[in-house]
Amino acid sequence: MRLRDKRKYVTLFIACLGIMLVTVLANIGLFGIIKNYIFDPVYRANFGLAENDTPLNLSLLGVIQYVIEATRWEFDYSIIFGTNFFQLLLPCIVSIFGVLFYQKYHTIYQMVSYRKNNFRSFLQKEILKESLKVAISIFLSFVIFYILMFFVADGEMTNYMGRELFLDILGDNFYYQHTYLYYILDGLTRFFFIPFVYTMLSCSVALIAKSQKQAFFSANIYYYGLSVLGFALYYALGDKAIYLNPSVIMASGSYTDVRTFLLFAIHLIPIAISYFIIKKVGNYVEK
Repeated sequence: MRLRDKRKYVTLFIACLGIMLVTVLANIGLFGIIKNYIFDPVYRANFGLAENDTPLNLSLLGVIQYVIEATRWEFDYSIIFGTNFFQLLLPCIVSIFGVLFYQKYHTIYQMVSYRKNNFRSFLQKEILKESLKVAISIFLSFVIFYILMFFVADGEMTNYMGRELFLDILGDNFYYQHTYLYYILDGLTRFFFIPFVYTMLSCSVALIAKSQKQAFFSANIYYYGLSVLGFALYYALGDKAIYLNPSVIMASGSYTDVRTFLLFAIHLIPIAISYFIIKKVGNYVEK
């Protein structure tokens, strides 16, 4: 792998991990405290008075350390609310790689097409490799976040079943008895499977897109469009409509009696679309 390619996956890893850490810190109110400490002299002078008999004379770094140490961290709560932003953000992130694939397809791959007897197979392998690299990068960021929350929480749990995915298959007791394993399965779904699917869709659409903007927005329009439609139909059809909504699998804790296989089924559609596009483009070039 060339150095330039390595950098983009490392950047993706760092960006996703950073988003998770910023989100979980925002969730404990750290940034609000920092803002008040910097811009409110009275607040700064009396910081910590509520928890102590005398004000704490701390620097800004001391305040940050104090808040983090004083927070009652809970593993499952931190995992859920540290990653919930990805329900909205993930399609945008992976679509960036659709744009990069668009650039490759219209430069390097055009020269390759004359030397490949089976250009369709070549495109399929390249898109699958790109999708795997993106999915692995994002999942590794989740794994590091998972490990950090594991040590920070030090075994503390909310004892509240905050997710529904897989529990129709494994049972509610699995969540309580194997919480750490449950969030590995959950992470594999949200931060490996979903990035893989939508990177694949974005890269395959890049083969027929007329511009980089189209390459970026196509997968986003599919994901967000179906999500909006699913939310709208939810009020008319009830729980059945959630299986039309691709974003539900990223936040299944908001729903009850979730059918795991049906939540996965909606994501077979972008995979089918991707293979259809690859086949059509590959056959056209080979003629």
